[in-house]
Amino acid sequence: MDLEATLPRLVPLRLNPLQQWKYFSQPRAMYDWFCAHYEDLVPIHFQGQDFAMVLTPQVVREVFAADPDGYVAFWKDSFAGMNGEESLWVLAGERHRRERQLFAPAVHANHFRAYGETIRGIARDHLKSWHAGRSL
Repeated sequence: MDLEATLPRLVPLRLNPLQQWKYFSQPRAMYDWFCAHYEDLVPIHFQGQDFAMVLTPQVVREVFAADPDGYVAFWKDSFAGMNGEESLWVLAGERHRRERQLFAPAVHANHFRAYGETIRGIARDHLKSWHAGRSL
């Protein structure tokens, strides 16, 4: 798929109120619906802006291999407020590419396998404070 050629031709889907609610409350169900109605990506018009949601690993690879100046993060300002102005989520262009390349080895699957026992230990410690019949 050639994203640059495809995106301008797509008519963005305008989510109705029920679809908007499901998008946030039942993201997996909405993802499944998107996959059933669209192939590799779905164009969405949301809160006055047009976005493209990538649905397949092949197109994700294409996006990550593309020029980073060709796209911006969805809700960039919100991510900056939550994660900081220097967060990988909100950096753009060559700075984003450089930071992502530095960060990528740390989150490679092989590294996460090594973190498994630590993650299990932290989860067990938190579960000790949970009590039957109490809401979390």
